Amino acid sequence: MSHTQYGLPDGSVRLPPGDVYILVTQFVYVPNNIRLKAGALYTLLFLSKDVLHGASLIETRSLNSVIMPGMVTAMTVRPMQTGDILMLCNEYCGIRHHSMRAKIIVEEAARADLHEGDGVVVDVQPQKGRVVLNHGEIKDFMAAMEGMSYVANPPTLLWGLKPGSFMEGG
Repeated sequence: MSHTQYGLPDGSVRLPPGDVYILVTQFVYVPNNIRLKAGALYTLLFLSKDVLHGASLIETRSLNSVIMPGMVTAMTVRPMQTGDILMLCNEYCGIRHHSMRAKIIVEEAARADLHEGDGVVVDVQPQKGRVVLNHGEIKDFMAAMEGMSYVANPPTLLWGLKPGSFMEGG
């Protein structure tokens, strides 16, 4: 079965928020190219069917997990920035270990998926504990305006935010 039979023409899969099942085996992650929505919460559930593996997500802050054979390993992520996140095996798993990688492609949330309070970060003001969002044209949001400023409580919510990031208002 080719990748295009269950995914997109480029071989990637686009998944809704929630659980993402990833089979890990020498020397590949399946699926190998995963498309996730910026700002959404995902639980990556890894299962190795052969030997010890690892998963290291290389982005602004790296996440690492050891994947034991026969056990499910969970990693919860909420990618905020659009772009690519490289996933590497960080446990030696055999002669082709160095080539074991996958890609997570973080895509902008579709306008139909936006709700009141969601927005794109225009400015981050950590010294003031504030973030400025552009709500754009959000369905059913009367106050859809550019440049609305909000207090971040706690201020640690601002960590890692950059202009262009998607922020869920929930």
